[in-house]
Amino acid sequence: MIRALSMLSLLSLPAVATAGDWRASVDAAVAQCEADPAPCRAAESLLIRQNRAGYWVVQDDAIDDPSIVGPLLHRFLHTQDPSLQLALADALTRAMRGSEGSFVGAWADLASTHDDAGVRATLVRGMRRAPYAVADAGLRAAARHADPGTRAAAFETMGGHAQVAEFVPELLAATADTQPEVRMACVRALSWSKDARGLQAVRQLAEADPDERVRQRAKASLR
Repeated sequence: MIRALSMLSLLSLPAVATAGDWRASVDAAVAQCEADPAPCRAAESLLIRQNRAGYWVVQDDAIDDPSIVGPLLHRFLHTQDPSLQLALADALTRAMRGSEGSFVGAWADLASTHDDAGVRATLVRGMRRAPYAVADAGLRAAARHADPGTRAAAFETMGGHAQVAEFVPELLAATADTQPEVRMACVRALSWSKDARGLQAVRQLAEADPDERVRQRAKASLR
């Protein structure tokens, strides 16, 4: 089980560069803990356990409280441990589903700009159940990332989103991506979409894609 830094050490960490409204809002939320320490105390004392697969995950109802989002983002931004970063990234996707205002921009931004590919993938996949306003900005940005794994996660998540129809044009265009793993993600997403144009694109990939893995995935999705 992992516990956080003390609240005093959390508050004394150097400020994150305010490159965007959401970062300034994070700093402001933590500063407010001087008057009301409860949100920062909740963020620092989250119960984090290792699951059967060996991954650290947050198992704490505190993340359902909207007031924890700012302090939780602050903790995430200052965490160096990769395993803990992944656990906090997953917690953020759950905590921010009901969040409003500038914190929502953090999710969309970090999903395409964070240095760690695993963290990006976690934030991207969490958008499957995010409000469309968040998923729209976040997934489109991640779909333009240089890393094919991030692009693949973005396109697959588009296919699982309730508003998948809005993403069909991007998915169709991405069937021409140079990386097979991205095209396979598009096959899954388009087959889930049930869109006529998407299914036709999947048929074309099943017949003519240069990579056998993509052809096999496309054929399987049409059965």
